[in-house]
Amino acid sequence: MRRLVARLVIGAVAVWPLVTLALAFTAGVDPWRLFSFGMYATPSRVGAAWQLQVLVDEGSGFVPLVPRDERLVTELGEFLERRRTLGRLASSREVARAVWRHHPAHRVRVLVHHLELNDQHHLIERTDDDVYGRER
Repeated sequence: MRRLVARLVIGAVAVWPLVTLALAFTAGVDPWRLFSFGMYATPSRVGAAWQLQVLVDEGSGFVPLVPRDERLVTELGEFLERRRTLGRLASSREVARAVWRHHPAHRVRVLVHHLELNDQHHLIERTDDDVYGRER
């Protein structure tokens, strides 16, 4: 029984870095949240470096949404935190649904702006992800 437990633990420790690397590269999951060995190779995702922009179209083109409902502000903040942690695994459809519950927009676009280390130039650059665009 001890050998089985030891093999399982050693197997998990051996496989976990590969799983976290795959999640980080394919889905943009934060290695710091996964306690990955690669977390020391990437800067921590500081909250101030991440911004969410929601654009709504009521028929005359996209304009930035100015949320007036406190619940919508809370939902947008929760989505941004999930996006920062889970990367592209965080569903942006929830943001569009939340906007449509509080706003009569026909179309919604969700943009996430964040600072990221560029591997080629070794500089911190702003990255703009157009994560969602859809009509009601």
